[in-house]
Amino acid sequence: MPKQGELVIATIKKIYPYGAFCTLDEYDGQEAFLHVSEIAPRWIKNIHEHVREGQKVIAQVYRYLPDKNQIDLTIKRVSESDKVWKREQYRRSNRARKLLEIAAKRLKKDKAKFSEEVAPALEKAFGSVYEGLEALSFEPEKARAKLAGLNEKALGALEEIAKENIKRQKVNISKSIRLECFEPDGVERIRAALAYSPSGKVNMGIKYTGAPLYKVDIEADDYKAAEKEMAQLLEHIRKTMGKCKHKLEVSE
Repeated sequence: MPKQGELVIATIKKIYPYGAFCTLDEYDGQEAFLHVSEIAPRWIKNIHEHVREGQKVIAQVYRYLPDKNQIDLTIKRVSESDKVWKREQYRRSNRARKLLEIAAKRLKKDKAKFSEEVAPALEKAFGSVYEGLEALSFEPEKARAKLAGLNEKALGALEEIAKENIKRQKVNISKSIRLECFEPDGVERIRAALAYSPSGKVNMGIKYTGAPLYKVDIEADDYKAAEKEMAQLLEHIRKTMGKCKHKLEVSE
């Protein structure tokens, strides 16, 4: 059963004027209810204008009553960033399941039994099955050390499948920086502020687009690393500019 506050993928099954009954894709079709008041932040005149039967939605469990086996959902309280995160997690979970099935087939084992054998170990060591498979693909020696308890044949098959199917994918973020300095030596100060050396894990380019605007492009293995590098660049700019009169703005 899902936990209260958890984000879930739900399929709308039956719609009534007061709400919709749904099934939870990740919990073997467990039934849940989406009240009409939890669909949108405003009053809804016609529920059919907002949801339709067969539609998949990203919802949050806002109330769970175990004694009544009752799960109540909300979609109006789910932010856009939550939706992006959940979609990615759902995609990775499905892909991990398929990769385990491939490994089981290669070892001529029952898919369900093989998953029960290896999934808990991957989740315990890395947080999720997919992250464990990523580790086996990118850093096999370290990953193997954490999974030493697994059968060697199973571990070998997982590593093989992971290396064949999971490759590092770069992500890119771009920001526009507006940097002005109101001191006599403003040009030199700005030049020093933008003379930033990124870490070896990312690629960064800073382009002059027309005073006082600059474009920053960062390529990294994941968004977390890219955003961290951007934060470090902005901190470097602030420290370099110090207490001099300046203006710094960042936009997409």
